[in-house]
Amino acid sequence: MQHSYVHDHLMLGWYLFGVLLVLLLIIDVLVYKYRQQVSMDKTEYRAAEREGRLPVICKKGRFQHLLTVIFGALCLSLGPAVAYKVNHQPQAANDLAVIDLPAGRGGWTGPLLSEDDWMPEYHGAVTAKQAYIKGADQVTLYLGYYPVQKQGEELINDLNRISNEGVWRTHYPHAQAKKVGHGQVLEQLLTKHTGGEKLVWYWYRVAGRDTTSSYEAKLYQLLGLITGRPQAYLLAVAADIKGGSDNTRVVLRDFVDTMSSPLHEVPYANK
Repeated sequence: MQHSYVHDHLMLGWYLFGVLLVLLLIIDVLVYKYRQQVSMDKTEYRAAEREGRLPVICKKGRFQHLLTVIFGALCLSLGPAVAYKVNHQPQAANDLAVIDLPAGRGGWTGPLLSEDDWMPEYHGAVTAKQAYIKGADQVTLYLGYYPVQKQGEELINDLNRISNEGVWRTHYPHAQAKKVGHGQVLEQLLTKHTGGEKLVWYWYRVAGRDTTSSYEAKLYQLLGLITGRPQAYLLAVAADIKGGSDNTRVVLRDFVDTMSSPLHEVPYANK
């Protein structure tokens, strides 16, 4: 049987950090005291310590150490407090949340039933996937929505995948950042074992902010806990490659630029 810490990696990380911080503080105090002792005669130092007449620099050093200890204690208490907040958010609603994807605009028709076998895997998310058509072009829109995030059901997690690997395999070792309009997207090329290629663009929105960085997404998650906006989601668009990758990028860019405004409000209109 595995200990609960194996699963609760958030708390475990803070406990390890706390132990390391305490050890560093102890080492710092011992080293500082040793340096003070060697700078004075040992007998003189002990006599001054008993009589309360240590040099000003020593007294100042003790005050600095006190501040360091207080700061360290605050850090140690902040970590578990945040971890507790993450793991004990109100269970508002994954079962009740419903996502209605927006109507197409700018020549794009939809949302329509998607028969595409591409499906990102984001554990614990409320999901929606539908198709949009413009002439001969088709784009599949996927949205994975987290009303709240908790251990194992979070936007940034090593177990999450931008594709169902049993059907579509990622080609790039790491997703590539692309400039689109005033923002960025992550691009991944997918290949199918039976043949065919697909281009996927995706990004994150956490606490009302867009990002392609997993580190920023985690910071925004903390900001959302503080500001009362814990909602987070992944938004991804995909299209089969026809006529080359550059042509497919033109199609995706047109869809993202045209639909950016309604997509921005989707999760918050349905929370």
